[in-house]
Amino acid sequence: MEHLIRPATRVDVPVILELVHELAVYEREPDAVEATEPMLTEALFGPAPVASCHVAEVGGEVVGFALWFVTFSTWKGRPGMWLEDLFVRPAARGHGLGRALLQALAKVCVERGFARFEWWVLDWNVDAQGFYRSLGARPEDEWTTWRVDADGIAALADGREINEPSSSSNRPSTPVGVSAETSYPQSMVERRRRRLPSGSATVGAAQVSCRPTAQAPRQATTLPTTYAVALRLGSLSASTVNALYVVKAPHKPVASSA
Repeated sequence: MEHLIRPATRVDVPVILELVHELAVYEREPDAVEATEPMLTEALFGPAPVASCHVAEVGGEVVGFALWFVTFSTWKGRPGMWLEDLFVRPAARGHGLGRALLQALAKVCVERGFARFEWWVLDWNVDAQGFYRSLGARPEDEWTTWRVDADGIAALADGREINEPSSSSNRPSTPVGVSAETSYPQSMVERRRRRLPSGSATVGAAQVSCRPTAQAPRQATTLPTTYAVALRLGSLSASTVNALYVVKAPHKPVASSA
C-alpha cells in the first residue's frame, strides 16, 4: 500500500479530531474527549504551538496520526519527544503505517538531537506492546506518574489545603484532585514519581500494582496502570531504532536491536 507520512496542516484538524475520538473508543473511553477543533488548531498551529502532529495518508485520505510534543530531561540536559497519541484506522492497519509514523518521528528526534522518545501503553493492549517490543522498546514499570486534575490545580494555585481529612481507620488519604492513575503523560504540571516495592501499594482506597500485568483485565483494578516505554536515541539512525531503557532508571540499560 502506497502511503505518505507528512506533518499535519491546519486543514487536517477536523480529521485529526475524528481520529482522536476513534482512538478514545478503541481505548474504552468514548466520552472522555473534550478537545474541539479550535482547541486543536490553537495547540498545533497557534502563535505558541504546544504540540505537533504527523499524519499517514493513503490515496489522498488521512487514515492515521501521531501527535507529539517536546519534553526535557534534566539528567540528559537535552529535550526529548513524548508521543501522546498514535492511531491508524482499522481498515488501514497491517500495511506498516504505524511503523512509518514512528520512523518519521524518530527522524525528527535524530535531526533535533532529542535524547529520548517516550510514550504510554495501556496494560491490556498486548498487541501494541508486542508491536513496540519489535521496535526495541521495553516497558518501564518501576515508576508511577502523579496527576493533579483541574480542581486540584486550582486549589494548589490558590494555596488552599487539598488533603482529605484522615479517616478513623488510619488508612492513608489521597489528596483531592491527585491520583496515581498513570494513563496521563509526563507533561502534566505535577508529575512526581516514586518507586514502589514489588507487589502492590495502597493509594487511597485503591490497590495499585507497581508491576503491570498485561494478562489482568483492566476492570480488575480501580486505577488502571499503563506502561511507559523509552527509547535511548544515542545510536538511533534514520531507519533503525537501537537500545533503550527506562527514564532515570537506577539500573543499567539493556541493549537490544530491532
